Amino acid sequence: MKKILILIGFLLIPGTACAIIDVPGDYPTIQQALNFAADAETVLVQPGIYRECISLDSDKEYNLVGINRDTTIIDGMHSGTTVGLWLYYEATISNLTIINSVNDGIHAQGRPWYDDRLVHILNCVVKDNAGYGIYLNDKEDFYIENCTITNNEKRGIYAYLSQGIVQNNLISCNNGGIYGEYFSKYYIYNNTIEYNIADNPDDDQGAAIFTPEPGYLDACFSFDIRNNIIQYNESQGDFIVRVYYQLDGYFINNFVYRNSSRGTGGTIKALTWNVNNTVVENTSTLGAGGFLFGDTMINNIIVNNSNYGILAPDREIDVLKNNDIYGNSPAEVSYGLWDYSDITDINNKIWGSENNISCDPGFIAPGDYHLSDTSCCINKGTSDDAPLNDLDNDTRPIGPAYDIGADEYVYFPVPISFSISLIIFIILTMLYLRSGKMYESNIF
Repeated sequence: MKKILILIGFLLIPGTACAIIDVPGDYPTIQQALNFAADAETVLVQPGIYRECISLDSDKEYNLVGINRDTTIIDGMHSGTTVGLWLYYEATISNLTIINSVNDGIHAQGRPWYDDRLVHILNCVVKDNAGYGIYLNDKEDFYIENCTITNNEKRGIYAYLSQGIVQNNLISCNNGGIYGEYFSKYYIYNNTIEYNIADNPDDDQGAAIFTPEPGYLDACFSFDIRNNIIQYNESQGDFIVRVYYQLDGYFINNFVYRNSSRGTGGTIKALTWNVNNTVVENTSTLGAGGFLFGDTMINNIIVNNSNYGILAPDREIDVLKNNDIYGNSPAEVSYGLWDYSDITDINNKIWGSENNISCDPGFIAPGDYHLSDTSCCINKGTSDDAPLNDLDNDTRPIGPAYDIGADEYVYFPVPISFSISLIIFIILTMLYLRSGKMYESNIF
């Protein structure tokens, strides 16, 4: 029922409520339906396995919609690109499984000098392709949402000369997670990025998220990474997360857990603002187990990482405050030529450092970023640059002060009705003890 309502909702979106062409009801193949569809008409694909490679390359807007992504499958049979887009205008692809491309599962190429090149890829499964899961080139705007992108032989998502949003996706078991270059804006929200392996030992491209070193034009001017779970990724070269940017870079409310890298970079090349992240049990052979420096580092849990929690060889830290830095080896922080393990030394001797603590954060379970009710990180954060919500979208702060880390501890108060009953029970018990007899009550 939920899937039917979602489909109906999509068909009622302004601009999509045109004629509906049914596959295989009106045309036996998806390509035939696309060829005959008028501008902005919807091609609705019924459940089944469609063994074909399709191309969306005409001067019109496309809406390609499956009934159910688990049962509506486009199989390229390793004979070509399973879904190819060469677009003048907009395209929406949703509710489909796209498999077995000889190269990229979805290859979207914009045409120069056409400004309205918007592509939506929604609620799709893109897997088992010989190239990238999704390749985007010269897309003015893109949205990749609620997709599962897995087991592709190259990166899950590659985007070039584009700007867009990647949110609420599972990106797993690819040869790298997200790669982007020549961006103006890039937003990565609420994804799970896990078990990706960048398997080239000479490659410094991050296993989870990567952008190249900036040249004249090829930097991301604004980059926002928040509310993601980044775990169990492996880089045979450098970095799990490496982002270069020219204006603003945000790394907020992320849970970074048990990733490993072998190069000199480490787990995270920090952005401009690194706030309320939980970075735990990551390993690096030569680089930083936690953060490779960072301009502003506030309210982060940086715990039990190997090869330092923070590595700043050239003292590249402006603000370091209200972090929990604990259990990292061989020291908590390497700053310039000195290693620091004592939190008092960190607060007093590192420029811009204050109010940092060093204690076991007390998670509710291993591999879980949620704080227990005895956590030393509760109410120990600062409001400076703190986000309004946590990774679970709970409001910050809940207590009298902000918490440290990606989780804001949620108190569970005793219900009022229970509290009143308990008070009455205590009063009656006291009266009984004083008078020697129990007063009758029908309250309970």
